[in-house]
Amino acid sequence: QGELVPHCSASARNLFFDLGCSVYDGDVSLSSGSGSGPSLPLFARLYERRCIEFDSIFAWEAIVHPPEEWWARVPLNIRNKLHFYNIPVNVKESKKARGQQQAYLQPDNFLAFLKATAKPDDFVVLKVDIEGQNGGPELEIVTTIANTPALARLVDEIFFEYHFWFDGHNF
Repeated sequence: QGELVPHCSASARNLFFDLGCSVYDGDVSLSSGSGSGPSLPLFARLYERRCIEFDSIFAWEAIVHPPEEWWARVPLNIRNKLHFYNIPVNVKESKKARGQQQAYLQPDNFLAFLKATAKPDDFVVLKVDIEGQNGGPELEIVTTIANTPALARLVDEIFFEYHFWFDGHNF
């Protein structure tokens, strides 16, 4: 009693959600230690070192990129598992999604998307680093997950870089 035992299931998946993914660039060095480059290949390689391969990768980027240029750098072995949304992340339901059934869930509403996509048995990694959206949804996403047990049960690891303004400076 009271002992934490990992729950393993044949249906469990390894899922990575990247809020603020930038571009995919496979030339990431793990030895530099900066983490200042593209996050998608960085996290894929870091978890591969831990013998964890993601079954699905969900990535959002608000800066519009021509699709043929964005996908050109994505390795073939990643393309079949990568879902790229070239739209800003939101936590509120869009007007378009109101009244629609779950099958028409809008991908910009991250918390609803997470709830519809992940299961408690899945191993879920969430990276929240939304550049250029000061006052945006970063803090609301993280605090809502922390304060909502049903959402907290879905996320195993969070990497969070909080952007904020103070005394006229961007931190």
